Amino acid sequence: MRLFKYYVDVVTLIFRDGSLKPMFVCWDHRHYKIDKVITVRETYSKAGGCGICYTCRMGNQQRNLFWERNRWFLESEVYLPGMEEKPQPPSLKGQ
Repeated sequence: MRLFKYYVDVVTLIFRDGSLKPMFVCWDHRHYKIDKVITVRETYSKAGGCGICYTCRMGNQQRNLFWERNRWFLESEVYLPGMEEKPQPPSLKGQ
């Protein structure tokens, strides 16, 4: 099974101790409530990349949501053309 990586917007609670609790995933103009965070662990993604993996229950689905440096991504079995991250042009620093 091949997994794909999609960066998403996430409504997140940030506690005083710096811990994070994702509340809603906002993807493709829809909002998905995170009913429960099942586990939190540092690991790699089978779709590429690594970070802190939040295994979450959203409705009747269980998904891995990753906090990678300073942004969130989801693993998905479904390929959605045009939703993958676009390569960024090289920076023009100093010009």
